[in-house]
Amino acid sequence: MPHERPHTDREMIEKRSHAEDAAYQAIYRDGIDAYTKTLPRLRQAFELEKKCVSCMDEGTPGGTHAAGSGMLMNDVELEQYFAATKPDEVTSHEGCGAAKLYAEAHGLDIERSDHYAQEWAKHEADKRGLRYRHIAAADMERPSEGHFARTCYYDTTGTFNWDAAEGLAAGFVVSRKYMTPEYALREASVALDIAFGDHGLGTKLLSEEKPFLLVAIAEDAKQLAEAKKELGRLAHGRGKQVRIDGFLKPRSEKN
Repeated sequence: MPHERPHTDREMIEKRSHAEDAAYQAIYRDGIDAYTKTLPRLRQAFELEKKCVSCMDEGTPGGTHAAGSGMLMNDVELEQYFAATKPDEVTSHEGCGAAKLYAEAHGLDIERSDHYAQEWAKHEADKRGLRYRHIAAADMERPSEGHFARTCYYDTTGTFNWDAAEGLAAGFVVSRKYMTPEYALREASVALDIAFGDHGLGTKLLSEEKPFLLVAIAEDAKQLAEAKKELGRLAHGRGKQVRIDGFLKPRSEKN
């Protein structure tokens, strides 16, 4: 009797994506603001428990987020980011796409990009007296070598993590609160490139009927409108395959 063929990375990516179909059907139909209002524990997504710097990758939820934990920032941006977030730990992770961009930009061997990510993150942690932790593929919240996220959360609150509240779709997270608009949009653009590329869902699973979502998250309506306007700069080139949406952080029970 022949052995069952093991799942390929592509099959695992599609399986994880289809597991969120019901949530996305509601979001595409009603909008993410209406959808999040049906989630009883949404407030928990804004209770930042980890004081770490993590990648924007959907596989590394927890803490605040920047591509490669900040390795694509210039020196000034990086110092401002660490000063604002005050982390106690810096992480790297296996299969980091930002590390590949870093290697390309610095003329380094792309095949060794994970090594550069670990080296960079450990150096940044050591010089600030912080802990360093590497996240292996087996400990990530996505299949190895592939992304299934259909959303990039553009978080102006600085505390959002999708995995902390049941019902939220997995997604890239850009901690916009701690970045300039120009740099934050660069990170959101990286998320789009990954999602539509060979290591993401691609145009087979992302379409006008099932678009990729750029989701602004804010404390108030004015802030939300401004964040959506920023994201509008990215959506033009992809037509209806990308949709801009957003929702507000729930008010505290004390208010």
